[in-house]
Amino acid sequence: MKIYSGTGNTFLIFDNRDGKIKEKDKSNFVRGLYAKNREKVDGVIFLERSKTYAFFMSFYNNDGTKAAFCGNGARCIAYYAYKNHIAPKRMVFDSLAGVVEAEVLSGNLVKIKMPKVKDIELNKVYNCNGKTFNYSFVNTGVEHVVIFVDRELTDEEVLNYGREIRYNKMFPKGTNVNFTRILGKGKLFNRTYERGVEAETKACGTGATACAVIYSKLYGYTGEVEVNVLGGKLLVKMDKNYNNIYLIGEVKIL
Repeated sequence: MKIYSGTGNTFLIFDNRDGKIKEKDKSNFVRGLYAKNREKVDGVIFLERSKTYAFFMSFYNNDGTKAAFCGNGARCIAYYAYKNHIAPKRMVFDSLAGVVEAEVLSGNLVKIKMPKVKDIELNKVYNCNGKTFNYSFVNTGVEHVVIFVDRELTDEEVLNYGREIRYNKMFPKGTNVNFTRILGKGKLFNRTYERGVEAETKACGTGATACAVIYSKLYGYTGEVEVNVLGGKLLVKMDKNYNNIYLIGEVKIL
């Protein structure tokens, strides 16, 4: 069983076009798979048949919860589909978050067009464990809180603050939480506590996109944003109206 890594974000991918794993059984399948194998993966992706597009992407976090979208997961399944002759280098596939355009570039780089961002809220205030955070919110396919920090947080701080905010009643559906540091013009470092994984992950594509969009909104920067993460580097390219946002990064088979 091969693990696909999207800049450190890890996934198991199953070709389920034969429908062998039924929709009603997927959550238990994912939970059982993780419990049995103890694979250190962030999620499981099912490649399903689509009447209109190359395939349908069905994404589950490793705790068995279903999510509408995963940016790095989308890049990984595009790479998988190309390598297994399911789709050409340029492809269009479907997901719960909508249609996704993807392209396998030179080497092992994969580019996807992200879902249209929505629900942007800027400059909110949140009190967490005696500390006050200024945060912003955006949905980049899934929900994300973005907090700009002026120093590197410890692993314990990312976990504790992330968990507290993720489960707060302010976010009825829960939320992913990003702690972002500005390294320079158009250059960020981001750490993400992921809902569904319930821990920090080495990368998060929707999180990288979220912090790039909020950075652009708050600091008036448009264009390409380099987002450094624990697993490497992601590039987010966007136009000034945020109608066309692209996520680019490497994919590896572990």
